[in-house]
Amino acid sequence: MTMAMADTETHKGFIDVRDMEVIFGANDNKVVAVDNVSLNVQPGEFVSLIGPSGCGKSTLLSIVAGFVKPTSGEAKLDGKAITRPGSDRGVVFQQYSLFPWLSVRKNVEFGLKMAGVEQSKRNTTARALLDLAGLLSFENHYPDQLSGGMKQRIGIVRALATSPQVLLMDEPFGALDTQTRGAVAASAQGRDDRHAGIHEPGAGAQGPDPRGVARGDGAGDQGSRPFRLWHESGTERSRRNLLT
Repeated sequence: MTMAMADTETHKGFIDVRDMEVIFGANDNKVVAVDNVSLNVQPGEFVSLIGPSGCGKSTLLSIVAGFVKPTSGEAKLDGKAITRPGSDRGVVFQQYSLFPWLSVRKNVEFGLKMAGVEQSKRNTTARALLDLAGLLSFENHYPDQLSGGMKQRIGIVRALATSPQVLLMDEPFGALDTQTRGAVAASAQGRDDRHAGIHEPGAGAQGPDPRGVARGDGAGDQGSRPFRLWHESGTERSRRNLLT
């Protein structure tokens, strides 16, 4: 599956995955997590990878994030090979992954601090995003004082704080109620970035004009593995479940 590459001079965030395969273990313990996947994602496009738990969606996302090295194939961002994590890719994890010793605001500021942004700008950016997520009144609280949904909202705005070219989200809205999910999703999609999201079956593709990619039926001894591209929807507003 290929698409014409956008003009990367003005639109950053073009993801190109080619012939991707990921194998864990060896011999009798070998597990094929991702099998011969090729996928292009355009700048400004919202893509959902849809499939059962354990089918390799998070592994594919981790490759683009730079956390996992593929067995074969390659992933590129704007024509450059992805070999490690970078500030051009924001990641929202399944688990909250917040620093328990930092306040809510300091957690959101963390990436900006690592990028050398001055304190006043870090503070302004973090407070604006927390306000957008409805958490400004909790800026001086610590993660263990918050609910699971609040922690996930912090994880999302922390990923947005550095204005990455790509926003990678691994089931980011699972702990959120419907009203909050819509508000936080809108804040992510309203930025001039390109976003790749992951959702479980039945969750549907979030966002305006989403493109969904579903895995094939991998029933067998390995259950839902490996991830293979089985179906791709066009750009449509119906947000239909791709596995029906």
